[in-house]
Order: sequence, then C-alpha cells, then structure tokens
Amino acid sequence: MGWFFSSGKRIQRKELERILREIPALGVAEREYVKGVFTKYLSGGVSKTEAERAVRELKLQAGDAIDSYEADELKARLLRVFEE
Repeated sequence: MGWFFSSGKRIQRKELERILREIPALGVAEREYVKGVFTKYLSGGVSKTEAERAVRELKLQAGDAIDSYEADELKARLLRVFEE
C-alpha cells in the first residue's frame, strides 16, 4: 500500500478512557483534560491521524495539565492500538 494507507481502525470513547487509566503518570484531572481535547474527534471514533493531531496539540499547549513525557506516553499507547 502507499504512504496514505489507513487501516480504518478508530478508537472509541471507552477504549480511550481505558488507555488513559493505564497511564500511571496521568491523574484524574489530567485524564479529564485529555478527554476534553479528544472530544472534537470522538464522534465516530478517533482515527490514527486524529490521535496524532490531538497529541501534537497537547504537546504544543504551554502551561496545560499535560507535560511532554505524558503526551509521548499517550501517543505511544494510542499508536500501539492502531498497530494491533
């Protein structure tokens, strides 16, 4: 397949919540903040491209509840779901 091949897999709200709970560095407030950022992508599920976009948004927002380490951990866990 080409560069733009997409598996069509999407992460639904419950799966996103499970992934967030599995990241020990994220507290309750941080999980809620991340869910808020992902809200605009959740209708119909989050695609790989949307997940990458949301994580990039989290990393670029200075002074928010999520630091770079937490954003990288979230990205790694989300990408693993798309590789399954």
